[in-house]
Amino acid sequence: MASKNVETHKFREWTEAWAKAFSDGRITNPEYIDAGDVVVARFTVEGTNDGPFNSLQPTHRRISVPFCEITHFDKQGRTVSSGCYYDQYTLLTQLGHIEPLAAAA
Repeated sequence: MASKNVETHKFREWTEAWAKAFSDGRITNPEYIDAGDVVVARFTVEGTNDGPFNSLQPTHRRISVPFCEITHFDKQGRTVSSGCYYDQYTLLTQLGHIEPLAAAA
């Protein structure tokens, strides 16, 4: 069970870091796909970067980034595994930390 507690702690740290970095952050356009023991959630995260984001200082820019989360459940409905995927390039471009490809070329 120690592994599960570590995973829960890491997830909590990750979500708290996002909440601190985007205090007005919200999820929009949620869509859920039920495939039995797997659920896919697609949504958009929007917010203003008004706090530190890991080692990056706040830019006070707004973001709108698509996310996809895939969760696998056991027969008792408990989470077996979960992964959250998003486009870091789009996020960092919207925050102004990297140049868009067309501008960089």
